Amino acid sequence: MFPLLKPGLCALYAKFAGKVEELALVYVNLAIERELCWMADWMEHGNGILLYRSLDFSPSTAGVVVGYTDASSSGMGIWFPEDGFACRSVLPMAPPTDTIFYFEALAVCSAIHTVADMDPVPPRLLIYTDNTNTVAMFNTLRAQPAYNAILVSAVNILLQYSVDLRVEHIAGKLNSVADALSRFQDERVLALAPGIDILTFEPPQDALGAAPQ
Repeated sequence: MFPLLKPGLCALYAKFAGKVEELALVYVNLAIERELCWMADWMEHGNGILLYRSLDFSPSTAGVVVGYTDASSSGMGIWFPEDGFACRSVLPMAPPTDTIFYFEALAVCSAIHTVADMDPVPPRLLIYTDNTNTVAMFNTLRAQPAYNAILVSAVNILLQYSVDLRVEHIAGKLNSVADALSRFQDERVLALAPGIDILTFEPPQDALGAAPQ
């Protein structure tokens, strides 16, 4: 009934994993408490059943906004071609993990957060990334604990603004603008997408594991 709240079970699932003793007690740590309280809060205050309206849409579907993301050893890039919007960010300091997968997923989460500034807020968001692990993570809403804060942060935006999300894979050679943005290659960006303004962004702090204010 609440598929978008699946990230709220991440810490609990990790605690149960590998256990074979029936009726054994499980120690409820801070991570489990925080995620279960997050689920309970959305169940209590959300607007009804928390479902996607539809996942069957394409770039040509009405109301769809299309974005591209990428990450490199230098930074992260986000590009919304129809809006002429391009931005990049340096990699955050002291992340929970420093794998490229983490930064690719964080870039997608950051792109999701941009819908809060769109007018009007799009009902559907289609994001392309060349990282298959990131595609799987967002489409299953399942992640290892070190990555789960990214999912929670993304779902908060999807629920708050009633946005349907689809994340698709794109070959790296076709993701050239976002790749150039992530590498701070401004001349290459402007050659590929003339006339766009290149801005900077900061990834959402809650996605990095920071406690909500």
